[in-house]
Amino acid sequence: MPDNARLTRAYLNAVKIANRNTLGNILAISGSILSVSGILVNNILLNHLLAMQLWLASNPLLMIWSIGVMLKQWNGGLSIKAIAVMYFIAFVSGAYGLGVT
Repeated sequence: MPDNARLTRAYLNAVKIANRNTLGNILAISGSILSVSGILVNNILLNHLLAMQLWLASNPLLMIWSIGVMLKQWNGGLSIKAIAVMYFIAFVSGAYGLGVT
């Protein structure tokens, strides 16, 4: 019986970690999508007001994700890749936007 209890506890802990990582991924990916949308609207379409509205929605999501990383609530994983892609797109579209204007 003690072995089953230990296995059950280990399984439940693994599920909690997986759920937290899923939450972190959702926050980072959705925040990144909104942020990239704002970046492209700002740098390519030159619509700063709409970009700010998109960033207003993305910033709290990315802030909560960042706090969760600092508190070790999730381990990064896919969410780190989403943030990296976001900054890559910001760099490329920013360079493009500067070249066009």
